[in-house]
Amino acid sequence: MKKPRTKKKHNPNKLLPHQVQELQQAAAARRSEAEFMARCELECQDTYEMEMTFFSRNVYKYIEEQKVKQAELINMIEDPTVIPYHIIIGAYDYQDLAIALTLESIHTPEVWNIAAEGYFIDVENPDAEMVSHDYHITLPSMTQMEVWKGKDKCAVPLGDGLKVVRKWEGLQQELIKHFAEKIEQDGLLDTYSLETIQVHFAVDAKFKNANHYAEFLTISEWVENGIAEKRLYKLWVAEQLKIKELQANKNKECAA
Repeated sequence: MKKPRTKKKHNPNKLLPHQVQELQQAAAARRSEAEFMARCELECQDTYEMEMTFFSRNVYKYIEEQKVKQAELINMIEDPTVIPYHIIIGAYDYQDLAIALTLESIHTPEVWNIAAEGYFIDVENPDAEMVSHDYHITLPSMTQMEVWKGKDKCAVPLGDGLKVVRKWEGLQQELIKHFAEKIEQDGLLDTYSLETIQVHFAVDAKFKNANHYAEFLTISEWVENGIAEKRLYKLWVAEQLKIKELQANKNKECAA
C-alpha cells in the first residue's frame, strides 16, 4: 500500500526561478563593476599619450550649425553652463584628447606640443597657387583655457633651447600673428587671405582619478559602438540638472 503524499507547506518567502536569476545577474554585474573600477584604479596612475587634429574653421562651423540645428534639445535646460558634450566632442571627431579636455578628465599637462599649418589663398585669383606655412611650439604647463585664451606670463620658446617670458596671447591670436609675419616675408599680394588652419595637439596626460578614467573608457566604448552622440547628450543633461540642484540648495542655505 502506497503511503499518502505529504503536502509541503507553502513558503511565501521562497524566490521564484526568475527572481533567483535576476539576483545572480545583479551580483555578476556588481562583481564586474568592482573588477572594472579596480583596474581603473590601477591604470589611471599611468601616463597616456593623447592627441587631436582639427581644422579650426571646421570646428567653429560645426559647433555653430549644431547649436542652431539642436536648439530645441539645448533649450530643454534653462541657461546651460556649457555647450552639450556631444556637440563639442563631435566637432573634434571624438578624438581622445577632445574627450579628456571637454570632460576635464586629466590633470593639467606638463607640456603642450602644438603644431599647425596655415593655408592661404588668393581670393581674387582662384587659379593662383595656395601658400602654406607651418608653426611649432612647446608650451609649459598651463590650463587648456590659458592655451586658448592667453596667460599674462609664460616662458615661450624662441628655439635652440632659448625662452622668453612674455604674455601668451592665446593660440588663435598667436597663430594669426605668426602667419601674418610669414606672409609679409613672402611679399605676397594683399589679396591673399588665411583660409584655414590645421592644428595638432599632443600631450602626455594623467587622469585625475579612477572615476574620470572609467568615464573616459566608457565614452571611448560608446564612440566605437556608434552611440556616443545620444549617450553624451544624456550625460550632459544629467550633469546640468545636478548643477542646478546644487545651486538651488546653496541658494536655500544662503536665504535661511
